[in-house]
Amino acid sequence: MNGVNRSAVVVASFVAALVLAAAALPDYQHRYTTADQVAARAATMRLTDLDARWALSGEPAAYDDNGGGCPGYQPRHDDLTVTGAAASEFTGKGTFFRSQVAVLRSAGMAVTDWDRSFGVPGFLPCLRAKVIREFAGQGSLVSIGRLRFPSFGPRTRAYRLVLRMSGSPGPTRMVVDGIFVSKGRTEITLLSIARGIRTLDRKPDEIQIVKRLLQRRRA
Repeated sequence: MNGVNRSAVVVASFVAALVLAAAALPDYQHRYTTADQVAARAATMRLTDLDARWALSGEPAAYDDNGGGCPGYQPRHDDLTVTGAAASEFTGKGTFFRSQVAVLRSAGMAVTDWDRSFGVPGFLPCLRAKVIREFAGQGSLVSIGRLRFPSFGPRTRAYRLVLRMSGSPGPTRMVVDGIFVSKGRTEITLLSIARGIRTLDRKPDEIQIVKRLLQRRRA
């Protein structure tokens, strides 16, 4: 997979499922409309959002909003309606990017979704417990917490997970950044994973990507 360990893809899918669904039990309602499906696809990451030095390749991906929940952290979302959803994935030299976009039926629903997901305690402990369980025997969690990131409005959050993965010829550090922005009716998530030398130089590119996704936001 172009130098990206399979575990990196597992991490991205796992974090996306946990955070975008906000551990929803049961799931969101889905009532897709043509206009909001177009809006969701427009706001996903494209190859042109980064320059050629990243040597990325990829395509649209399946949207994933299945949550797993944790004791004490099971926000309700079955009363919220998603009217548009899209995702894309790209891999490069030691790098993996995934974007996911959800359009909700109303701006009020988007605010409620954000408040239920990030406005209550329990998110980080839940994520920590799930990562530790997911990678038992494959590696260890070094750190997890908020990531300093520019604000794109009151509904902006960024997190960083650092993992120490087992493997040959030796252990490898893997850094996972998750950026979450909600504006209007649109929820945007950008996940990036890097190994080795590319673990620290991604923030300017992540900021650039988020800006471009927001510029293409239609809802």
